[in-house]
Amino acid sequence: MVDICWINASPHSYTTFESGDVSDHMLMHTQLREVPHGNIKSFKFFNHVASHPRFLEVVSRVWNDIEPMFHSRSAVRRFYEKLNSLKSEMISHTGDMFRDFPGSDKEAYEEMCTKQTKAMQNPQTSSFEAASDAWYHSNYPKE
Repeated sequence: MVDICWINASPHSYTTFESGDVSDHMLMHTQLREVPHGNIKSFKFFNHVASHPRFLEVVSRVWNDIEPMFHSRSAVRRFYEKLNSLKSEMISHTGDMFRDFPGSDKEAYEEMCTKQTKAMQNPQTSSFEAASDAWYHSNYPKE
């Protein structure tokens, strides 16, 4: 598809092909400039994000904001757009949701120490259960 003249003139160029859907034709995109190097990280979904109280509200709002999908050649494109808009919302809400991990870890640790001290001063089943629960939450505060 390219020759030595093309490679010398556009050494950073590349081409991507989109899927052909139901047609035998494929869209081709050729990028002539070098891809900007930035701190772009892929989005990773973790199951604990779904436990946030506003998760379903955000998903419902984003999903219903974009026009409905019907069986057509553009359905995959609209689905892709919905997922991308959902991704940006999840990134912003994940940041809000889990911003204070160091503070919550410190609080959980202090609570665990307090309950362990009480259990040692007053050895009863209930105080040991409370200390055990505090230990669990200090080690697994994100769940």
